[in-house]
Amino acid sequence: MRYLLTMIIAVAVVGCATQPPTKEAAARRHAANIAAAENAGYKVISKNDRTMFCPTAAPMGSHIAVCLTETQWEYEQMSAWNWKVLNAPASYSVTYRGL
Repeated sequence: MRYLLTMIIAVAVVGCATQPPTKEAAARRHAANIAAAENAGYKVISKNDRTMFCPTAAPMGSHIAVCLTETQWEYEQMSAWNWKVLNAPASYSVTYRGL
């Protein structure tokens, strides 16, 4: 019972200690997303305070290109990065044991 109560208090304290990102941080993140999207071949369209990322070429086997919201684009980029990291060859080292 004590353990549960301690965990609840710890989670509450940590939750209250975190702060949402500032406007400056959000603006830097937005600018970085736009720059990365343009380098990746996306056309960035801003309309009514909403940013859409549209690929300049349709996916292979399709004539329809689907635009993504900024959140969807970030998720897609993070998924691709995680895939590269998780599927990277494992590093190893060879050690010599002298007899």
